[in-house]
Amino acid sequence: MLNLYKFLKERDKEKRKKFLDEIEKLKDKKVLLILFGSRAKGKASFLCDYDVLLVGDAELKLDFVDVFKYGNLEEIKREIDKLNSVVLDALIEGIVLVDNLKVADKLRKYALKKVSEKGLKKTRAGWIPERKN
Repeated sequence: MLNLYKFLKERDKEKRKKFLDEIEKLKDKKVLLILFGSRAKGKASFLCDYDVLLVGDAELKLDFVDVFKYGNLEEIKREIDKLNSVVLDALIEGIVLVDNLKVADKLRKYALKKVSEKGLKKTRAGWIPERKN
């Protein structure tokens, strides 16, 4: 069992290095890249993937990364307006890794405004209307 643990731990280190190497390649591109989910919250196990929101004209192709890609700011704003749980999670709870578009703060504020207007709260099931007693 100890050998399996060591193997998984080593494999996770390799994934992390590959992930960081790929982020480095995006630092000169016009993109917004946000890490969210269990990795961003510090609750990931060795088996967890990486969840990222990517806005802009770039690719991130790693088999252990779930990429939620949007081509431009209009697309991401439409998803906020639709109250897309993945997009809300990324913008409100995520960690900004690259923001060469200089829009992360504005998008986060816009998402928070929409959540507030709709009276939503975060649960395990996603963003749902808060119950009024």
